[in-house]
Amino acid sequence: MVAWEQFNEQSGCATTYAAESTRVFLQSTYELTLWLNRSVSSNYSLLARFGADHSGKHGICAYLINLSSGDTYAYGGAFWTNVQ
Repeated sequence: MVAWEQFNEQSGCATTYAAESTRVFLQSTYELTLWLNRSVSSNYSLLARFGADHSGKHGICAYLINLSSGDTYAYGGAFWTNVQ
C-alpha cells in the first residue's frame, strides 16, 4: 500500500498507482508518503491518523498495489478543509 497527502485537490486522485506516481514526483503539492509492505488477503482497510498543522484544502490518495509489478488492485481518496 502506498499513500500520498495532497495540499490541494487539483484533479483528484488518479485511478492507478502508475498514473499517480508521475504526479507525485513532478509536483511539489505532495507531502506525506507512506509505504506498507504487507501481504493482503480478503478484505483490507487502513486507518491513518495525523495532525492538521496547515489550514486549507488537503487530501490523501491511497493505492493497494503489487510492489513487484506496480499493478493497482484498489484505490481510494478523500479531501477535506482544515480550519484553524
